[in-house]
Amino acid sequence: MAATARGKCYAMSFSPRHDFTISEMNDTEIRSVLAAWLQLYMEVSLEQSWIRHIQIFENPGSIAGCAAHHPHGQAWSLSYLPPMSASILESSMEHAHSGMANPSAPLLRHISSLAAMTPDETRDLAETIGAISRRMDNLFECSFGYSMEVFQAPVFRPNASGGTDFSWDAFDQLPAYAPSSVGSSTSSSSNDEFDWSDFAQLHIGFHPPKYRGSSAGQPIRGYELFAATQATITPEQAAQRLRDCEDGHYAQALGRWKTYKSEE
Repeated sequence: MAATARGKCYAMSFSPRHDFTISEMNDTEIRSVLAAWLQLYMEVSLEQSWIRHIQIFENPGSIAGCAAHHPHGQAWSLSYLPPMSASILESSMEHAHSGMANPSAPLLRHISSLAAMTPDETRDLAETIGAISRRMDNLFECSFGYSMEVFQAPVFRPNASGGTDFSWDAFDQLPAYAPSSVGSSTSSSSNDEFDWSDFAQLHIGFHPPKYRGSSAGQPIRGYELFAATQATITPEQAAQRLRDCEDGHYAQALGRWKTYKSEE
């Protein structure tokens, strides 16, 4: 069933150096990117009550279909929960309710979003992102065009479960990124009737670009890999293309039609 949707998109430059990528930035600079992601996630969540989901992602390099060479990422805020994100969250909820967690497995702290991280965790995450991106460059001996996603609770909720109450102490070296409007965690949000932070687990995903075909234009990347696939044409346009095709097989016109001798 078709329905009207709303959205708002953002672009974020990671560095004033237009020849840099994440893999060439140091850990402190990457922590600045994390802090900017967090600021956007918090402020946009509380900006409009209709926002249900915020997807933060990066598509560096021409291999991933990026036309701008300076290091930057994007964030799409939407009035609905995209199907891929919804599937992950629903699976997490079912697992939590199933009682099938392995009691002998190491206990991992539940971190629902960037807002629930401790200072040590933000430093570890910055180091990990830098290390992974550098190793991808080293593996392919080029500035590799991956797609990176931030998966977390769909929207920020002050004092949500899944971590400690928010504090900008996690970014204590970066006070310039602390917005006064949300830094106190006293705002309230009515973004969704259900608090997914009970089940969301923060993680960062790195994906290679996927190609639609030899002549299909831009690869599948970013939002399409993490949230919802997007058609490059409408169903009506696709139907018209089929109607415009000849009925005879294309191989006949190219002289490649297979012929067989009839058996005597």
